[in-house]
Order: sequence, then structure tokens, then C-alpha cells
Amino acid sequence: MGNLVGLPGVKGGKIENVPFARSVTGAMKALKKSRAVTGAGSYGAWTVWQADDSEYRCDFSRYMVTKSKASYTTKAKVYQWLKTWLPQAETRPT
Repeated sequence: MGNLVGLPGVKGGKIENVPFARSVTGAMKALKKSRAVTGAGSYGAWTVWQADDSEYRCDFSRYMVTKSKASYTTKAKVYQWLKTWLPQAETRPT
């Protein structure tokens, strides 16, 4: 577990003790117990967190460049976002 800092929509910008996940299922399980979850692979990193307004924020970056940023009100939409972007962390860009 680690800490996430500089998060938009979070008072103080910090969430502590954030679990890591390597699968969509693992990420969704983590979100049942934690306000945020994160993960990384050889080709990118992703983070999902719940902002103070209860909206879920999703971010995927590759080589320090944001490739996807989204906000959702339901975990079902977060699940769909994770299905698209989490595998990209292990997929070599073309």
C-alpha cells in the first residue's frame, strides 16, 4: 500500500494506504474497501479514486503523459473504464 498525493477533488489532495491491483476484478474488490486503488505495468499506470463529491475519478498515464482522464458517478462505469485502460499498462504501444 502506498499514498496518493495531489489528487483533484480530495480535500488535502492525499489518500493514504491505497492498495495496488493487477486486474479489473482486483481493482473493483479494492474499491469496496478503500477510497482509491492504483496499479502499474511496464507501459503505464492507472489510478481510480473517489473524490469528496462521491464521484469516481479515473486516470491512465503512459511515460508521464495522461492518456485518459474520466469521471463517473457509478462503479459500473468505472468497471468499463478499467476494462479498457488497465490492460494498456501491460500492452506495448505501437
